[in-house]
Amino acid sequence: MTVTLQIEMDESVRDKAARNLAENGLTIDDAMRIVLIQAAAGSAFEFGPLAPNQTTIDAIEAARRGDLVELGSPEEALADLNRSD
Repeated sequence: MTVTLQIEMDESVRDKAARNLAENGLTIDDAMRIVLIQAAAGSAFEFGPLAPNQTTIDAIEAARRGDLVELGSPEEALADLNRSD
């Protein structure tokens, strides 16, 4: 089951945050999910995940386009990750 959350935020802060997050391939919703998942896990509020590297940005954008990679079974995926080429 999912829920919808609503917060009150100064519009200029929201707009600046949205622009900065977009530069990293994220939305405000993405950022809030990350923060809430970390909080639920009892983790400290670390904001490193909000600055993904280019590989992560490319993967996020590909997933949003529906360009997903089929990895097969877990064994096949691990073999692919561990191959040396």
